[in-house]
Amino acid sequence: ESFFLSYYMDSIEGAAIQSPINNSDLANVLNGLIMPPQTGIPYSIYNSYPTESIQKQMADGGTPVPSMEDYLGSIGDLPLINDSLTIVENFNLHLEYQRANYVMGYLAAVNYVDYEIGRIMDSLSAYPDILNNTYIILTSDHGYGLGERNHYTKWALWETDLRVPLIISGPGILSGTQSSASVSTLDIFPTVLDLAGVDYPVDALGGDYLDGVSLTPLISNPYRRWTKPSIATTIRGNGPAKCYRQYSVRTNDHHLIRYRKNN
Repeated sequence: ESFFLSYYMDSIEGAAIQSPINNSDLANVLNGLIMPPQTGIPYSIYNSYPTESIQKQMADGGTPVPSMEDYLGSIGDLPLINDSLTIVENFNLHLEYQRANYVMGYLAAVNYVDYEIGRIMDSLSAYPDILNNTYIILTSDHGYGLGERNHYTKWALWETDLRVPLIISGPGILSGTQSSASVSTLDIFPTVLDLAGVDYPVDALGGDYLDGVSLTPLISNPYRRWTKPSIATTIRGNGPAKCYRQYSVRTNDHHLIRYRKNN
């Protein structure tokens, strides 16, 4: 709880409820959090998907909106945000408030991770010889949707679900340099082997079996031409996409998702 900013802590049951959004024409007040604006009609992309489409199924697999609606319905008479609102408008604004709570929690989690990274860096800094001989790699396991296309958390193949941070720091790496190449977390293992001067593992026949490629060429030249695509896959436990894997292929300039229904 200490990692939430103090002005995010107002409860929905509190006396003064303010809308934490900027994507509604119902109110123009903020509680410190500005939600990403919706272009055009809110969630129009999501609403354009056919009911039985894999896209909609994946979005629904990561949305807590029904739980939010049930929660708001269980409260009874919701606090009235604005005297000019109808009951339906007031409910929808409270729903956006609940959506914003997910963003607040995410930001608090980021603050917590940042704090823990600081602890590691402080400990390394106390031993300069170790710090100067250590490579630090920061990444995560998957991206995180926060309401884009009515989708939350993960389980889809859109950019918000796939993109993860990747920061590599250490001896010989120029500080502050960035590369726009599309790479994969599979590339981290061969990169570590190269940085450590360790031979790649081989299979029983002596062949190379690593799926990733070393990022050391990009470390030495972030602007190097990079053509290897990054590939991601997921499979659903139920519905029209449960029999086959769904695939994403990402290059520097394009992103292709291949959906395949059952049978």
